[in-house]
Amino acid sequence: MKGSIINREVKNSDFKPTSTLKDVNLLNLCKEENLMLFQLKDREAIMKKVETDIAFLERHNLMDYSLLVIIETNTKFVEHF
Repeated sequence: MKGSIINREVKNSDFKPTSTLKDVNLLNLCKEENLMLFQLKDREAIMKKVETDIAFLERHNLMDYSLLVIIETNTKFVEHF
């Protein structure tokens, strides 16, 4: 997520499921659906990686960071809800 939401949205509402969206699109989707549900072990693994990345950036006096998250529908998981 960027520090600003200006120009952080793909305006076309007819995007494909494979489209790359921006921060505001994700925020809006999260309001409508149960996206980004992770098991505890997965959340812990993600946070460990982010913390490792932050330490690397800090050591090199860098502050730009992008995190690519790929969301995939797991049909076996969805069938249980």
